[in-house]
Amino acid sequence: MKYWYVIYTIHNQEFRAEANLKKQGFQLYLPKYIGTRKHARKVDKILKPLFPRYLFIKLDLSIDNISKINYTFGVNKLVTLGTEPNILPDFIVDNLKAQEDKNGNLDSIINSIYKMGENVKFSNGVLQGNNAVFMGKTEKQRVFVLLDILGRKLNIAVPPMSLQPL
Repeated sequence: MKYWYVIYTIHNQEFRAEANLKKQGFQLYLPKYIGTRKHARKVDKILKPLFPRYLFIKLDLSIDNISKINYTFGVNKLVTLGTEPNILPDFIVDNLKAQEDKNGNLDSIINSIYKMGENVKFSNGVLQGNNAVFMGKTEKQRVFVLLDILGRKLNIAVPPMSLQPL
């Protein structure tokens, strides 16, 4: 039976790993969005992976050869728990695919999370339950929030998935 697994790629080689694995006939999913790159006083729009250094592959371990994957250019290794590859639940990939736009990008997740000044609440982690104010987004799949803690206002960058609207 086929399940989704996670591949850890070489730094900035997600697209190369995806292309090389597709040539070998594997079913892959690389969630991506349109981001910006600053270079020589220019700002270019480029396709970026939503999860840097990671992509998803659907395999049947009784048929597919893992060593073939690990020796593919651009791939560092298949993510394992001990010696066994870690299964990724189907609903995670399905939810990501459902949020793609017509071009297969996840810009809606990155660009339309919250509005500036919107009140948010931490939904997990050590700050769970604390309220904050959404201040903007960063280039590294993080968002800035203004947190009022111990009488001080702190501007911190956090993953957008750790927040929920109030």
